[in-house]
Amino acid sequence: MSFGERGKRHRHPLTADLFPPNRLPQAGYTEIQIANIKQDLNRNLKLREIIRQASGETIDLKAYEADMRHLIDTYIEADAPKAISDFGEIGLLELM
Repeated sequence: MSFGERGKRHRHPLTADLFPPNRLPQAGYTEIQIANIKQDLNRNLKLREIIRQASGETIDLKAYEADMRHLIDTYIEADAPKAISDFGEIGLLELM
């Protein structure tokens, strides 16, 4: 089924990106069809998250946040920037 067919129910998870909700009525979709698209989208997004968690593709970094901040604050420093060439007010595009 193509995305451009009017009056058809779309089950593609990217429908919201291709047809933003505020433009669906302009594309010829009825309120019932819009509700079905939103429902399908939400179901697919939840399913994607369940699959990510089950496959171990997500990492919850909240548990490590305090330790990472401590390491960054303790061991990472930045010196003040120093000019290596005098380009003045010339922009990067002009320089190239």
